[in-house]
Amino acid sequence: MRERKMKRDRKLFFQVLVGLLIVAVGVVGTVVLVRSKPKVKRVKGEVLPPLVETIVVHPGRIPLSVTGQGTVRPLHEAKIASQVAGRVVSVSPRFLPGERVKAGEVLLEVDRRDYETALSLAEAKVKDAQAKLDQLLEESKVSREEWEKYFTKEGEPPPLVVKKPQVDAARAALEAAIAERERAKLNLERTAVRAPFDGVVMEKAVSPGDYLTPGMVVGRISSAGSVEVEVPLTEEEAGLVPVPGFSAPAGEAGRATVVYSAGGKVSRWDGKVTGVSGGIDEKTRLVPVLVRVENPFSRIPPLLPGAFVDVIFEGKVESDAVSLPDHVVRWDEKGKPFVWVVGRDMTLEKRPVRVVLFNRGSVTLSGGLKEGERVLSTVLKTAVEGMTVRVKEGSVR
Repeated sequence: MRERKMKRDRKLFFQVLVGLLIVAVGVVGTVVLVRSKPKVKRVKGEVLPPLVETIVVHPGRIPLSVTGQGTVRPLHEAKIASQVAGRVVSVSPRFLPGERVKAGEVLLEVDRRDYETALSLAEAKVKDAQAKLDQLLEESKVSREEWEKYFTKEGEPPPLVVKKPQVDAARAALEAAIAERERAKLNLERTAVRAPFDGVVMEKAVSPGDYLTPGMVVGRISSAGSVEVEVPLTEEEAGLVPVPGFSAPAGEAGRATVVYSAGGKVSRWDGKVTGVSGGIDEKTRLVPVLVRVENPFSRIPPLLPGAFVDVIFEGKVESDAVSLPDHVVRWDEKGKPFVWVVGRDMTLEKRPVRVVLFNRGSVTLSGGLKEGERVLSTVLKTAVEGMTVRVKEGSVR
């Protein structure tokens, strides 16, 4: 039994010895590998300047244009109403929304019979008043002749003798009867409701059989000869456009192009800047500029009232100016505009400029830039005076 225990202890000893030997071999191998690893040389990397794009400028005379938007509205608009009372007996088939009508065209008719009767009575009153006046004039003539025959030395006969008061009253009654007849004629004419001018029917609210009272509105007509567009512009934009009474003398109208798109078709119209509608809006500080367009229905699509259109104003010509993308302009801490110019030594220079106009993604600048200079068009997160840059090949334009 003692022998068996000695064998077991000897076996355990050899197992521990083998394990320690393996660990020692691993440690020695690791140390050898670490010491034999080649040393890496650290090389300091080169920092390259940022790669940018530029635009070469060519200052010159640039005609300015200001773009705005507005809604077409009629130059003239009238509410259609009857001036007499009565039942509607007929309505013109052209008196419908969208239809064009001519000045004086009958739109509807009111029953004439009562007004024809009134005219007949008025004419009878005129005849009666005329007869009474004629009779009194004849009696006055006879009285004057008798006075002159028997009272030659008495001078002019008294008014009562020649019936002057009665004649004056009869003459006034005749004038009143004539005026009543004219009113009866006018009322008879007014039974036919007519279009006040050439126009387009915008609304219609009457049918045969309806009873109308004087002043009852039955429709609305807009003028067809011309329309106008009210375009809100900033005070700076309106100052660049010849606006009569605002930025130009009265009567000196500017020019504009009105662009209307509908159903995939685009129509362009020549417009005339006629002035300002009212005053500057107190809340928005915008100037409502009016543009008039003649013959708005002569093309397809027509300029219908209510259409939303683009308006391009022809402004003045700016000298020594350039047009660039609006993102090239920066603003310093004082709120003054500048651009970055890339010099021949590839460094940045801050160049103050004067902004003339921002317009739909572009900006017109005047002064500060010379022929052939390169303006930085790349937006850098950090840019300082004298900073070195690299210009991307083929980016200069």
